[in-house]
Amino acid sequence: RYPLFLIALLLIILFVIQAVVTPQFSYMYEAVDLNASFFLTFVMFTIQGIKTFFFILFSFLLLLFFYYWVSFRKKPPLEKQKLLMKIPIVSKGLRLFHSYYFSLQMSNLLKGGLSVFECFTLFQEQHFLHFYREEANLFIEKLKKGESLEIIFAESPFFEQELSSVVQHGQAVGQLSKELYMYSRFVLERMEQKIMRIISYIQPVVFLMIGVFVLIIYLSILLPMYQMMGQV
Repeated sequence: RYPLFLIALLLIILFVIQAVVTPQFSYMYEAVDLNASFFLTFVMFTIQGIKTFFFILFSFLLLLFFYYWVSFRKKPPLEKQKLLMKIPIVSKGLRLFHSYYFSLQMSNLLKGGLSVFECFTLFQEQHFLHFYREEANLFIEKLKKGESLEIIFAESPFFEQELSSVVQHGQAVGQLSKELYMYSRFVLERMEQKIMRIISYIQPVVFLMIGVFVLIIYLSILLPMYQMMGQV
């Protein structure tokens, strides 16, 4: 949150410089009949480029929000998940999260003495997590057709393929609830490691951007002053 706060603050300062300070320098240049240096022109061009970039980013986010509000939120839960699965990075994160959440909840329910069918029935009857309710409906239909639990998980595109192997091994040794719990902890650690790895890449980039913004802000203020002092 701290880097994001710094970026927001610097963007406000950048906007103030572009809206207030830059026009004042332009008037001063016209008043003393001086031409802006190449480096100063480059700095101003960079400021304009940054503004354009964030305008495009804001427009893109606005379009995404409009798409979500008009179309995406009205789609059935399974269709939403299928659309999100088409996004490479998002799909991997969703598979990990679904595998973690489903295995953890199944483990707790099995520890409580419920059967696999009863666990899916509870998922089917809850009204808060619509995706898991629809997925449980499909699982129950496949169980009634005689499909094995590991095959059901293997055929689902919303879970990690290794979950099927965990289920198969847990049923073979009669410790399905324990195996699912251990797997949920393993997946949780993987998600934490991936998040930390992403943060380790993002933080240097963010601070580099902050450094560039600070440099641009200083140059946009100091260069016109130095140039006018040198040409007076």
